[in-house]
Amino acid sequence: MKISKIFNENKTVANFFYSIFNGYHQIRRSIKGNGKFQLLGDKPVKFYVPLHPIPESNLFGHISVFKKYLGNKSNLLNIHVQHGVILGNLVQKIMKDSFATTIITYSKKRQDIIKLQTGKKVIAVGPYIQYSKSRLSPVEFKKLKETYGKTLLVFPAHSSVDRTKINFDQISLIDKINEIKERHAVKTVLINLFYSDCSKESVAFYEENGFKVCSAGYWLSENFLPNLRTILELSDLTMSNRVGTHVGYAVSLGKPHYIFKQRYHEDFIGKKGQEDLAQVNEHQELEQIDSDRIEFNFTSDEFIITKEQQDIVEEFWGSDIKYTPDQLQDLLFLK
Repeated sequence: MKISKIFNENKTVANFFYSIFNGYHQIRRSIKGNGKFQLLGDKPVKFYVPLHPIPESNLFGHISVFKKYLGNKSNLLNIHVQHGVILGNLVQKIMKDSFATTIITYSKKRQDIIKLQTGKKVIAVGPYIQYSKSRLSPVEFKKLKETYGKTLLVFPAHSSVDRTKINFDQISLIDKINEIKERHAVKTVLINLFYSDCSKESVAFYEENGFKVCSAGYWLSENFLPNLRTILELSDLTMSNRVGTHVGYAVSLGKPHYIFKQRYHEDFIGKKGQEDLAQVNEHQELEQIDSDRIEFNFTSDEFIITKEQQDIVEEFWGSDIKYTPDQLQDLLFLK
């Protein structure tokens, strides 16, 4: 049995290691801090110590964001955090099998789906990014924003670590970016790459076309979501070529978003990829219906946040929900 599976399902083992994990990270932060904001984010570390025993809760530093929001006082051992917006009615096996008694998700719609399939306590908290903070001081932000001027932030469709590989027509995407850059008087284009796609070749390709490359960094870093918030706040316009969690995050922060409808090919690789493919195939029809609805409402490149877009973000990202630290504490721990 894999260690990750033991951590996910065995509370006794997880509880023992949780205290060790917390102790390690407290010492690490006291010595090294959390570093400074870098445009390419945090790199993978040689020796990784989880922030939480439940693997999914570690993704994108979500558990750390909520822990800090609650003042670093709460024991979040029994909390399972959904890693991103999931469409359709898929509830992944790792969530069903988790020892966690409480699940954090985005919207009320998603809350009902998870509760029905797991029987667990589920809390909808809205877009997670609203609980994170920028990594730049006001002075640092102003200086960088003055340098960038009007900024277009682009999220190309990305691969998934050891699970999927994405391919699409990069030239068509660049042509569209340049068209928007000229029409909307954009000074700086930021291409946000997922860390596993940040190869020297990919970075050089976009830089050779006159763009800056950025990344929220390593997907297990506690700085991932704060990095992403910082990058989004530096932007004025945002676009992508695939529906993803970034769409709702952008709109929830007041950044207009456009989805460039583009064909892409996704290969599921390795054992983990095949396991994901089996789950996706089972729920593909409903997922595609939701994805098509979102995409349809974001196909205008006029970059105006419409009422229809706000409704979509409320439905899937829960943008009508935000709790104070005390309110969230009570929701998580009061029966």
